[in-house]
Amino acid sequence: MQNANDISRISFKWNYLTPYKKAHEASMDVETSSEIPQTPNETSTNSDDKRNKEYQAIISKYGSNIQKFIGQNPSVQTPEQKMAELNTAKIEYVGVDFQDLEFNNVDLSQYTEAFKRIKFNEKTFAKVSPEHLPDGFNPLEILEKGKTIGLGIDEAHNMGYTGKGVSYAIIDSGTLDSNGKQHNDIHFKEYNISKSADKSGLDHFHGRAVSYIAQEIAPNADCYYYATHNGENMNEPVLDNLKAILEKNKSLPDNEKIRFVSMSMPLYGGEEAKEVVKELEKQGVWVYYSGCPEDNQFGYLEKINPNGNINDFDNFQIHIGGENMLYVNSGDRTVADWSSPTAYRHDCMASKSWSVPVIAGYYTLACQADSSMTKEKFLELANKTAQVKESTKPIRVGEGDNSVQISRTTETVPIKIIDIKALLQAIEKEKKA
Repeated sequence: MQNANDISRISFKWNYLTPYKKAHEASMDVETSSEIPQTPNETSTNSDDKRNKEYQAIISKYGSNIQKFIGQNPSVQTPEQKMAELNTAKIEYVGVDFQDLEFNNVDLSQYTEAFKRIKFNEKTFAKVSPEHLPDGFNPLEILEKGKTIGLGIDEAHNMGYTGKGVSYAIIDSGTLDSNGKQHNDIHFKEYNISKSADKSGLDHFHGRAVSYIAQEIAPNADCYYYATHNGENMNEPVLDNLKAILEKNKSLPDNEKIRFVSMSMPLYGGEEAKEVVKELEKQGVWVYYSGCPEDNQFGYLEKINPNGNINDFDNFQIHIGGENMLYVNSGDRTVADWSSPTAYRHDCMASKSWSVPVIAGYYTLACQADSSMTKEKFLELANKTAQVKESTKPIRVGEGDNSVQISRTTETVPIKIIDIKALLQAIEKEKKA
């Protein structure tokens, strides 16, 4: 925890903590602006002491990362005020990140609506007693259940399908934390960093998250990782990584070649990148990125009840997508975080970023079941074996992943959810025929 009296190292934005910074700077100016000893101003000293005590109380209540939260929400004074605002709004996804806060001795029980869809980690509510949380909100249970995609993946593993003997690749942000350590629950056959990557932007949770999702589905597959930074100027590093995958695949034996490239991002790199993708496809590699030809065939699911049965297909509904699409679960997921080798974070919102590694994992299992698998055959089987369910549709404002879900329709539409167990059983049946 930050020492309340040592605030010189804190980066303050203009918010309600700014006076503490100003008071500290002012006192430093008085001490250094003259060689003549100054008589302490009793009123000023008392005021500084009061501010420091207030700041210490804020840190004690919310954790040392409170300034980051306030800095992102300059119109809000406290997390409770933000929750109160959300509690009265008819918004299904709040889009507020509580993952950096550590609430302490705070009564949050009244914010029932605000807690329907929030982002948090293992520390956020660890010091809040259960009676001070909204009814039905069990953070530890949600975190634990979110670690698996559910929907029959355990049964697929019990059938012997874990991705063993199949290779795939991921292009995403770096997965090493700020101390250069890897998360305990992700592993790679090879870990590569683009020579063009901005090294200052490598340590980001996104890469760890997509890796965890793919490896939770296909834990024994060989994953070749190609890191880039997170941010701007992505063309050169992504192109470098695509070229590296192409060359790597040429060097691998036929039974070890990379079968899928997971990119939870657009295809950076312009026309040259498109040409590399074509070469990879000639090698039998399915390159999946935002905007690829298959992208409009998939939608993302969210849970109706985050505490509900993770294997109950009826507990899932549309987050983004339309009719006649294949849906995969990517909402209410717990993923590896970047802050330490054992850290996890829970993301309430479904997204394309979390969906692409699901498809990578499913396809890897299908390739284990049938070494001649192609994306065309996979899509055909996925449609034939999908669970057909009814779902209400979200009402959204805005576009794509940046849109806000404000409510849902009362009417339902049929949706098709990939049933990986049934898909693998269909492959086995075909092989026996």
